[in-house]
Order: sequence, then structure tokens, then C-alpha cells
Amino acid sequence: AFVPQRIAITDPAPGLTLIMPGIIGGEMSALATKIVSVYKKNPEKYNMPTVLAKIMNLPYFYITLPEMLMKSGEVDAIIQYGVVGFQDVMDDYLSNEKIAKHAEFTHQPNEVIDSLAKKLVIPTVQNSHKYQVPILHVSPMPFNSPWSKRLRDNGFLLFRLWDRPVNALAKVCEYVSYKQKIR
Repeated sequence: AFVPQRIAITDPAPGLTLIMPGIIGGEMSALATKIVSVYKKNPEKYNMPTVLAKIMNLPYFYITLPEMLMKSGEVDAIIQYGVVGFQDVMDDYLSNEKIAKHAEFTHQPNEVIDSLAKKLVIPTVQNSHKYQVPILHVSPMPFNSPWSKRLRDNGFLLFRLWDRPVNALAKVCEYVSYKQKIR
């Protein structure tokens, strides 16, 4: 029965990204070393948890990184924080007159954003099924925002609050443990 013990946590924030593809306190795996080498010099110096900086490339964050983690066999589940709709954020900025006059961003038509959502979401959902690694997503945006709706419509398991996917995963583990005991 599935009980996730190795969980990868990713976050695209300009601050830090925490990825735990191994046992905390253990030696870094080959995958973790590969990921860290993109961002840090001398990755062999780092032990778990591994701190990475600034993963802001959308295809990398939404598709490549989750696929690398899933393919590796080193994780049982992924929690992906910060799945933000940048168009929604830009629209908020552009609605502010003081910001708008200096902005170089333009509003993208819904068709363009819909297409982007499909390109970013569908491969990851397919990989989640293919590799049997659940991926839970957290968006700090309102649950009814256009981007959140697009993500859900395309198959993402989306949570609004940061602690909810952790609690959901914990409940799944408790349920699996309970089912094993009563058999």
C-alpha cells in the first residue's frame, strides 16, 4: 500500500526552494546533486534538505522539475507551492494607475492564457499518472481566480492554503495505515 515517505516540496518564489528527494539528514542523491548543480557550485557539499534558489522558469517549474522528481523514483509525492497566475497578478498591477504608466506588461487574451495553462498542466498530470506519484499544488491566489480555475479545469489538485496539502497527505497516510491494520 502507498504510504509516502519521501516528499519533494517545490516553490518558485524568488526566495528559496526546498527539495527533499531523499531522507532528511542522509546523503544527497544523484538527482538532488543534479538539480543543485544547476544553481550552486560544489553541490556535493550539501546534505538534505537541499536549498535551491530562484526557480522562476515556468516550464521548468511546472513540467521539467516534477518530471525529474517522478522519474527518479526517489519521491513518493510532490507538493508544489506557489502555482501563481502571473497574468492575474499583472492585471492587478496594471489596475494601479501609478504602476501601469511604468509597466511594460500587456494583458494577454484569455485564449492565450488558456493555452498556456494546458501546456503547463497537462504534461504534469499525465506524468503523475504515468509514474504514480501524486502531485498536490498550492496557490496563494483566491480559489476562484481565473488561473486557479484553469489549473483545476486541467486536472491539478489545487489547495488554497499552505498547510492543506500536507494535512491531506497526512490523512491519506493515516487511512492507508488504518486499512492495513484491519486486514
